[in-house]
Amino acid sequence: ISVDWRGNVYGRDESGDRILAFAPDGSFLAAFGERGFDPHQQENADEFTIDVRRKRFIWADNNNYRVSVHQMRHRRRVRSRIFTQYDFPEAPVVEPVWIAGGTQGSAPGNEFNEPNELGFDSNGRLWAGDGFNYRVQIFEADGTFVATVGGEGNGPCQFAVPGSGKFGAEAIREGGAHQMFVVDRGGQKINVYDSNDLSCLRQITSPLLEDPTGLAIDSAGDLYVADQATDLI
Repeated sequence: ISVDWRGNVYGRDESGDRILAFAPDGSFLAAFGERGFDPHQQENADEFTIDVRRKRFIWADNNNYRVSVHQMRHRRRVRSRIFTQYDFPEAPVVEPVWIAGGTQGSAPGNEFNEPNELGFDSNGRLWAGDGFNYRVQIFEADGTFVATVGGEGNGPCQFAVPGSGKFGAEAIREGGAHQMFVVDRGGQKINVYDSNDLSCLRQITSPLLEDPTGLAIDSAGDLYVADQATDLI
């Protein structure tokens, strides 16, 4: 689920390769997205998020091995006698502004092997998880490749290879003070990077983390982690 700058709520329909958009009061607004390999299509998209600053939406397009960035279209509706502006695509065909990847592989910047999680740092750059490559790829707002962080291993802020179960970046969140928090599901920890120089700041570990997945950060800087193994927050 993602929320745009107007308060509209977007839910990802994974099996339908589409997004459903709802107004803040719950009324249905639109559906968009379709299965396929053309630039405007998706195949088993793993993640959907909205770039509120630039009024764009981004797919982590799993089976097409790419991340695609699309501009939101503009539409005006009248509801309850109040002239309100809603922004969302009006049709399934929404051509991307830019695409990163599109080929399965490990080359930095132009290849992915299971793109999954998405997040933005305080500089407005896109962080895109790359599951089977055990890394996160970082791009400027215009699509220029910046660098990767992580890597396979047990070193500082790397992504561990577990004996079984899921692995890689499971959630990516900006935490203020130029900090990016990335859940390392296989390593049962949270990697914290400096969003300016991309260095490893620290790793957060706890015996309570058995299978960490979701992550949220509140205004006080406290972290809320969903652990799938224990059904606890």
